[in-house]
Amino acid sequence: GRPGATSPLPEKPAEQAAAEEELLTRLVALNAERAAEEARGQIRWLRPDYQNPGAPSTAPDASGEDKDEFAIAGTAAVAEAPAGKQAWPKSMREQVAAVRAALAAGPLSHEAIAARFKRRPAAPVLAVLDALEALGMVSREGADWRL
Repeated sequence: GRPGATSPLPEKPAEQAAAEEELLTRLVALNAERAAEEARGQIRWLRPDYQNPGAPSTAPDASGEDKDEFAIAGTAAVAEAPAGKQAWPKSMREQVAAVRAALAAGPLSHEAIAARFKRRPAAPVLAVLDALEALGMVSREGADWRL
């Protein structure tokens, strides 16, 4: 790059103006591609261990292909409960992470999420879902919830 690139100079050399225009064109195209991927349910987390704990790994395998595509084409994905039910977390942070991890596989009802835990905590699960909905992190579609 050149010093002063993308700075508002009144008289830019034609080469710099063309480079800036190309940069902006690529950036707009990349943003449109990201928005389309997110609409399909594929989110490219910068720090997946922190931003989306408990989600399946999306690291590329040896062939360079993604192991897990998040393509949801209008059909509800059926998420299976883990073999051994876990206890409902005590802290709100862990409860939110557990609910988001359950919804990562696809839309589920609050009863289906509660069934993944010992003692089926339906009311606390619904409270977490309502809070996440108020924050815009989940949405309700009939009886099902989705990220």
